[in-house]
Amino acid sequence: MRLSGAVAVTCAAVGMLATGPVAAVAPNATGWWFKLQPAGLGVPVAPPTVPAGGLFVAADPTGPTAVSALRFEVGEGASATLALKAAQGSTTMAATIDACPATSPWSPPAGGNPGPIEEAPKTDGCQPVRGQPSADGTSIGWSLPASFQKTPGTLDVVLLPPAGAAPFAVSFDKPGDDSLITGPAPTPEASPPTPDSTPNTGGEPDTGAAAATPLTTDTGLGSFATGVPLAASNGPLAPSPQAAPAPLAGTPLLAAPVRSTSADHGGRVLVLLALAVAGASLWWLGGRPEPVG
Repeated sequence: MRLSGAVAVTCAAVGMLATGPVAAVAPNATGWWFKLQPAGLGVPVAPPTVPAGGLFVAADPTGPTAVSALRFEVGEGASATLALKAAQGSTTMAATIDACPATSPWSPPAGGNPGPIEEAPKTDGCQPVRGQPSADGTSIGWSLPASFQKTPGTLDVVLLPPAGAAPFAVSFDKPGDDSLITGPAPTPEASPPTPDSTPNTGGEPDTGAAAATPLTTDTGLGSFATGVPLAASNGPLAPSPQAAPAPLAGTPLLAAPVRSTSADHGGRVLVLLALAVAGASLWWLGGRPEPVG
């Protein structure tokens, strides 16, 4: 058991060295898309004021009115945490923003301007990660699983309001060099056994003792454990020449005579019967009257 624990600790240490430390990553592409003509209004609405290089996410009663996206190059199979800071005058406290992996190619709109929302990257079949705003409303974060890497080593993250979200609008500062923190890539490793558990291998618990040599039973027709297996035969088995027990070395023991209790009992019965017959004969002869002369 101590040896198994030492092996498990060694494997865990090697796994930590192999995965390496966490790292901060800056995006290599960002963009946002805006609905210029919200439903129900007769005049176009100008894009809101967003810091240079920043992002914007918004919703109105009709649905999303602004969507943002970011691209990161990360370690293949690594999970990550994305954090964005609200721009001055914005708050994340009332914002409901989901993160989804992009399922279509996208490029940042030209000139750093917003693009039409119809050209925003798609998020078909998304299982979203809900953003967690900070208590003071100055930032928001998302824990992104490794499954967000639709292309190994690349994170294409789309930020958008979920269906039915209450109206809100949040401008974000330009994502910094530490906006994404990547975790170590998962490595498959066996779970260490607990002190009171024994692997279900169908055998006895490992106590550290040497394995015992199995006993063999020699029947004269082959050994059950390691002897030559019995050959198939269509007829009765011939007696083995070794079937008769070998005489023991030394002075042979003489067999003591055995008295038959059944024979003695029979003899006694015969004697009693003879005596009874003789007595009956004497009684009969003695009781006869003598003839008169």
